Amino acid sequence: MSECFMIERVALKRVYLRIYSDLYDPKPCPGRYGYHNAFVLVGDREALLPEPGRDPIEDWEAEYMFDERWPKKCEFCPYEFRDERKQVFTLRLWKATDGREGLWHLHENMDGHAPVGAMFYANWHSYWPGPDGKCLAVMTPAGLWSIDGPDKDGNRCWSRTGTPPLISVTPSINFPGRCEHGVVEHDERGRRKKI
Repeated sequence: MSECFMIERVALKRVYLRIYSDLYDPKPCPGRYGYHNAFVLVGDREALLPEPGRDPIEDWEAEYMFDERWPKKCEFCPYEFRDERKQVFTLRLWKATDGREGLWHLHENMDGHAPVGAMFYANWHSYWPGPDGKCLAVMTPAGLWSIDGPDKDGNRCWSRTGTPPLISVTPSINFPGRCEHGVVEHDERGRRKKI
């Protein structure tokens, strides 16, 4: 079980230097993406807070162009990068509204993502309003769940009651688990099922 708690955006982004190759390679990468890829964490830095429905774009490419920290080899195999695509990869950071320690991002496949139970308003999904006129989402063991949004087949099938984070959702979600009275209950065997 994981207690739900609200998180909100802060004026920080986590910055990575990413290099990847999606060019044809007779020996494709065995990693999870199917192509050569590597990230190097630069750190957290101040960033503009988004306006409702928009996330401002900071152009930091030129600043890091000749940085010595760019990855030299794929993180999944021995492939060495030559002149592949470079990207300054950033993740918006979030903090708990109840004062608990930590800064998290929402990218489920990278270290440092929000823990199970972290709940927030996904204002970029304003076209899926819940009973309070906002789209609510929560991190589950199976990944991010947009409670007020559609399921993987495009059907809107859940309803929530209560005041976030103390909500209950019906019917139960299929990760397997449920959200009742502000607690995400889960069965560890279902960790990687998609919602």
